[in-house]
Amino acid sequence: MMDRIANMKSEDLARRAEELSTELAEMPAKMEQARQELFNLRFRLATRQLEDTSQVSKARKQVARLKTALSALQREQAWIEIVRREREG
Repeated sequence: MMDRIANMKSEDLARRAEELSTELAEMPAKMEQARQELFNLRFRLATRQLEDTSQVSKARKQVARLKTALSALQREQAWIEIVRREREG
């Protein structure tokens, strides 16, 4: 990833940084929605109202995927910031 970012033009870096900022701003809402869904599924499971118990596992995996995506976005944003600082100074 570092090589790809290091070879980007300044305007491409700025554009990507803006895209990352937007994606990172949307992540907390997506995470909250996924966690709320998992909570609801667990509640329905505990009260024996859930027929398809595999939904709990799927919801857990979705939360994990979102956490992984968040981490990747944060790493990429950090790399972009490092490259920008190196080019400035």
